[in-house]
Amino acid sequence: LVGSEMCIRDSPSNSGEEYPRELAFEPDELILDYDDNSFIVNFTTLNYHLAKKTKYRYKVDNLNGDWQNNGSKRSVTFNSLPPGEYTLEVESFNPDLDFTTNVIGMKIIVRSPWWQTNLAYTCYFFLLFSLLFATHRYLLKRKLDIAEKNRLQELDAFKTCLLYTSPS
Repeated sequence: LVGSEMCIRDSPSNSGEEYPRELAFEPDELILDYDDNSFIVNFTTLNYHLAKKTKYRYKVDNLNGDWQNNGSKRSVTFNSLPPGEYTLEVESFNPDLDFTTNVIGMKIIVRSPWWQTNLAYTCYFFLLFSLLFATHRYLLKRKLDIAEKNRLQELDAFKTCLLYTSPS
């Protein structure tokens, strides 16, 4: 059992049809951007004896850990796979020959969009902290300005009182 081909489904064209784009990949790892999260993985067996009766099954760890029977279909389609790390395992077997091939596995990594990365969350934290600090400074300055204004008004009232009450 070997992985044979991968295609990414690009966004629909003006006619509304999606068109596949072939993808070069390492046999054991596939790294995708967040917007390339719809793709097809094709695979085949190297044993062509009774190939039409060969059945396939697969499982994807971190998505659903259960084996999914794929019948004789030699591909797995993923639509809108969320960001994360997954392991795709595919197994083939032929009921007439009573053999099961080795399971092949491939690591699939769908990167998070830039606004959901750790760096972005750190920036959000510092922006929020800066906003709260600036608001606190503004409110404190405003409170001090009001206190200063009240002190000057009291001083002015005291001077006025002394001016008009002093003996002449």
